Amino acid sequence: MISSKIKSNKTEKTEKSVDKPWAYSSPKGSKWVTAETIKRRRILEKNGGSLGEDFYSSDWPRKKMGHRISNKGNPSFYYINSSGSSGIGGSGGESLAHRLFKDALLKIKETTLKIKGLGDFRVELYAGDTEVTIGNNEYRIDAYRKFHSNTYLEKKWSGEIYIEVHNTNPVENEKRNRLIKERIPTIEISIPNIFKFDIPEDQATDKDIEEYFKRVQRITESQNGFLPAMIISNPSSIEYLEELTEQQAKKINKSNLDISTLNECVSALTNQVQSKKHIEEHLTHRLEQQKNQYEATLNQKENEIKKLEKAVHSMERALECIEAKNKSLHN
Repeated sequence: MISSKIKSNKTEKTEKSVDKPWAYSSPKGSKWVTAETIKRRRILEKNGGSLGEDFYSSDWPRKKMGHRISNKGNPSFYYINSSGSSGIGGSGGESLAHRLFKDALLKIKETTLKIKGLGDFRVELYAGDTEVTIGNNEYRIDAYRKFHSNTYLEKKWSGEIYIEVHNTNPVENEKRNRLIKERIPTIEISIPNIFKFDIPEDQATDKDIEEYFKRVQRITESQNGFLPAMIISNPSSIEYLEELTEQQAKKINKSNLDISTLNECVSALTNQVQSKKHIEEHLTHRLEQQKNQYEATLNQKENEIKKLEKAVHSMERALECIEAKNKSLHN
């Protein structure tokens, strides 16, 4: 990145001009171009002259930028002040690495989202854009994609996902809270080291950028390719909640049926136990009767035996008397 100081004759104040290798094509849109591309167009279309097109910076709100080619043939964009000369603009804004990864996300057709705390989801990506705004242009979201998935995630998020790219700064709490409040399904992806664009901005060529896109797409779309992500906002669509409610209702109905079946089984077992209890009581009563009858019979037999013993004893005494009389008579 090249910095230079330009002195204004009117204000006699030194102002800072920051050269950039790329710029946006509109004050709000996501389309952007490299200084190298504009250089080629100027040479081919205008013999090196101006194209008469406006370009805008990567900081927000965007500022107008001009395009120039140095004496050494190096192209760049520069900030333009209100009078149209190079000057006011400041430094910073979005880095090329951040911008390129956002565009790379739009080129991916299929990958696995590894969302911490939520799970792994194989998704087919289609349609989308970058620099998506929410509210009254209050917040910009880095990227937006529509997706298909055989997992529950498609219905839960209505097949839409918003992506914040973390390169140097994470999402601010105020923006995070707004995304949650607006129920916007959003994840944050920290650019993995394997996808870092390490070529200095002022040295990157269109070929370097194209090769970077191909590398990101090739790796993420491979069989084991994935994008690691963190949850920012995890809402549930009405359709998903309705389906979840319906599933819960089915589970409750099944549980109620199971409870009803168990109650019937308990009732049947209770009846069986009651019936067996009645049988047991009946048998116990009969056993008691038989016991009493046995004891009565036993008492009766004992009395009869006692009577017989008494009679036998009387007969023995009578026989003894008879024998004694017989003996007396014999003598």
